[in-house]
Order: sequence, then structure tokens, then C-alpha cells
Amino acid sequence: MRNPKGSRICLGIRTIFILTLLSILIVMMPHTSASESQQFLIGGDVNEDGTINIIDALLIAQATIRLTPLTQIQLSEADVNKDGKVDITDSLFISQYTVGLRQIFQNWVTKEHNFEHTGISNSVDVLTPTIEWKKSGVVGTYDEWGGVIVVDGIIYTVPMTTEKNMYAIYSHNQSIKCSKNIGQTNSPATYYNHIIYIHNVAGNLFALNEDCSEKWIRKVTTSQNSGAISISKENNAIFVSQGTPLRLYSYDLNTGNKNWDIPLSWDITFGIVYNNGLIYISGCCSSNLKSNLAAYYSNNGTLLWERIISGDVWDSDLLLWNNVLYTSTYYSDTDNIFAINLDGTIKWKQKIGGHSTPTTPKIYNNILWMVSSNISTMLYGINPYTGSIIYNGLRLDSDDNSDNSYTSIILGQNQFYFTTTGGSHNKLYAFSYSGNKVWSYDFGNTKLFSQGVLVNGELYITADDTTLYVFKG
Repeated sequence: MRNPKGSRICLGIRTIFILTLLSILIVMMPHTSASESQQFLIGGDVNEDGTINIIDALLIAQATIRLTPLTQIQLSEADVNKDGKVDITDSLFISQYTVGLRQIFQNWVTKEHNFEHTGISNSVDVLTPTIEWKKSGVVGTYDEWGGVIVVDGIIYTVPMTTEKNMYAIYSHNQSIKCSKNIGQTNSPATYYNHIIYIHNVAGNLFALNEDCSEKWIRKVTTSQNSGAISISKENNAIFVSQGTPLRLYSYDLNTGNKNWDIPLSWDITFGIVYNNGLIYISGCCSSNLKSNLAAYYSNNGTLLWERIISGDVWDSDLLLWNNVLYTSTYYSDTDNIFAINLDGTIKWKQKIGGHSTPTTPKIYNNILWMVSSNISTMLYGINPYTGSIIYNGLRLDSDDNSDNSYTSIILGQNQFYFTTTGGSHNKLYAFSYSGNKVWSYDFGNTKLFSQGVLVNGELYITADDTTLYVFKG
């Protein structure tokens, strides 16, 4: 008969041996420079606890000697160098990351609203506003929901209005890898497990491979009002709101088969987030200007609760942080930022003045950052636990005559970035987390609408002149 005590001792000895070996090889194993693509890894959160640390490295090491089996999702996260296999190299790379020798780009950074993360990039910051390169004709005009997704040195530009093609562009030489005509869109795309998901105004939901080929395409509906998409790793499903009248759909990520669909009681969806078996979705305007929020079970679409949160209209996506939902409204009751508990009750509400807050709140180091606008655009810092204002209406450059900000705040290591638009001085800003301006870049009359991203020390921004701008410095 097997001795349980002896088995535990053997397991402990093996674990100690693995940790000792990792500790030795972390420093001894050669690693590439920051400019080489191998330095930039993807994934790493093997145990799916929201952080990357030595525990993830240990799980991979244990899996390589068959001590700990990994699920399919965990295997995808574990293959950080994306060579198609999980081995001790992936464990070592994560170990090096934990001591600052490597950088890892987590899949959720590009579209942070899909999972419970704030979109904080592990990338180095852009210290000076230097345009490294730019490429014209790859994005549309007024692409409020457009933007870029950056994966493994490939930039995917997501169109909204005038430009109908999604382009895949090599970052090292700016050549076009491939393109795909997906038509006009009016909601964000998202990337997960090597697939780009996006739906268009004609009612089609695309699942595109990284070479721009179709994994699958589904005709969700014949028309689209305004919707949003989100992904559940646990359900292996993508959720999309689409159509007139509006419905919520669930599709299998791999096959594109429909799991279920249900009607929604409003006309426009602003945000969807998944958390712990539930889908939280915000919308408005079914009979009057009211802000609705509802929770549905992700496995079958059954309604758990629905609330009217405000007499105003939602104006931003949903952010899920620390088991609280954050969003903002505008209209008759001026600008409000809401913190909403997961049962739909309001945790706090804070007025910040102005006219509109289309930027999604972002949280870093216990400060919620939000850009609001009225006659001029202003920056606010708020306590996410209480709603009290920490930085009250930080004004921007004196010549900045913009009246809005459509891009969500982009979080870096030591500073964050956002754009303003609407005037003759449309600008890109970098601010420190203490509320001080680091730099600004003036685009002149060129409008800035799309969502940007910071990856590996490069800041990607698209503009109304159909150009993708890449800053590095």
C-alpha cells in the first residue's frame, strides 16, 4: 500500500527542487534585450488569479513533470513565448518576469473591460512625445469605437466608419501582413486566444484568425442599433448585444454555434462585463432617457436582476474593479460617476460637472481617473472606495480648446495617457499618477476619436486623418 506521508514528502522535495532550480536559472539563463520580440511575452496568469508571479511559474514547472495537470485555458496562458508548447522555458520566462528581467503582455490589456482588470500595462512608459512612425490609410474617420489591438508585434486596426477594412500591420517595418473587409462597425473589437472578435452594423459577428482569415462568421441579426461584446473564459462564450429590437446573444468561441439569446428592455448597450458566472450589461433609452443595469446568468441568459440606476444616460463602458462596477452618465443631471455593487445597489455617486464623460473610468493605485468636458476638458482623480474627489478638475494646456475626450485613459507603469478633441488644438497627454502633466503633443485640427493602447514602450493612437501614429521616447 502506498504511504500517503511518503508521497507528501516526495512531492515537497520535488517542489523545493523545482523552486531551487528556477532560482538558479532565473539569472543564469540568457534573456533578450527590450528591443527584441522574445523579450515581449503574452499570457502568464496560469492560475487565473489576476496576477503573474512565481506560483504561475511553479505550476508550469510541475506540469512539465506531470505533477499538476493544466486545463486548456491554463495551457494557453502558460505558453508565454507562443512556440506552441508548454515547457520549462515558459516557467523560466515567467520567473525572470517576476524579478524584472522580462516584460509580459497580458491578453486583457488591449480590451480591459472583458475581464476583471484595469488595463494596467507592464510596458515601459513613453517619456517624450516622439513619433516613431506613422501609417496613413489604415483607419477610418470618426472612429470612436475603432482603435488598435497589438499582439506579438502585429498591429490590428479596427475600423468604424469610412474605412471598412481591418488591417494587420507588422510593427518592425510597417508593412501590411493582411487585411479583411468587415464593413462598418460601431462597437469595440476584442482579442482572446489568438482570435479577434468583432461585429458590424450589418449584424455579422466575425471570429478572425491572426492571418485575417475567418475562423467563423455568424449572421446575428439583420440590423444593429448599438451594442457591445464581452468574453467568458469559463463558459467558452462570447456575448454580443445587437439588433433592433435589441437582444443579447451567447455564442461558442470555438464553433460559433449559438448558445442562447434573450430580449433586452432597452435600445442601446454601452457595456458588458463578465464576472463569476454573471453578465453585467448597461443600456438606456427604451421609453425615456433612463440608465438601466442588469445581471444575467451566463450559462443560460436567465435574468437575475435589473435596475434603473439614473435618470440620465450612460456615456461610458463598464469597468469592473474589486467587485464593484464603475461607469458614468451625462445629460440633464450633468456628469456623474457611479460605483455600483454587484447586486445593483449604488455604492456611491459623484458629480464632477461638465457636459459629457464618454471615457471609461480607469483605476490605478487606489485612484479612479476620469476625463470630463464642458467648455474645456478637465481631468479628475477620485477615491474608488468612497467617491471623494482627490484631484478636482485638473485643467490641461491653456491653448487646448477641445470640448471632449473620446478615448479611454491608457494606463502605464508610472504615467497615463489620454486625448482631447473638438477644437483647433487636439492633443495627446501624458500625466503622472500624482496628477502632474508630463508632456502633451498637439495634433492641430486632426481629431482624435479612437481607443489607444500602450505596448512594449510604444503608444498607438489613431486619428481622424486615417493615420495610425506610434509614439516612443
